[in-house]
Amino acid sequence: MHRSQNIIALRASQGQKTVIQVFNLATKAKVKQCEVNEPIRFWRWIGEDTLGIVCKQNVYHTNINDTAAPERIFEQEPKFGNCQIMNYGIDTAGKWCYLIGIYQGANNSICCHMQLFLIEKK
Repeated sequence: MHRSQNIIALRASQGQKTVIQVFNLATKAKVKQCEVNEPIRFWRWIGEDTLGIVCKQNVYHTNINDTAAPERIFEQEPKFGNCQIMNYGIDTAGKWCYLIGIYQGANNSICCHMQLFLIEKK
């Protein structure tokens, strides 16, 4: 569910692809449909019109008000392969992205990885 509007985003896996559909429940209209070529591990609204999508290897953003495919923002560090993704977000200026994952370390400890990404410098 969108955090302030009556909009819902749904996803369905089709093999290695994931289909995303966004619906406005107030108008009963489909707002957007798109695909990513990886399984989605985590996703959330990162803006009024933008979904942040964390897949197996890459992180994407998609604007629900256009017909463009999700834009690849960055590739995850390989160390996130064994992590449970806990959060993804972007700062208010839209310059920095962060990805947070946890994993089980030695002696059953809970460990964390964090990746920061500066969009303008790639």
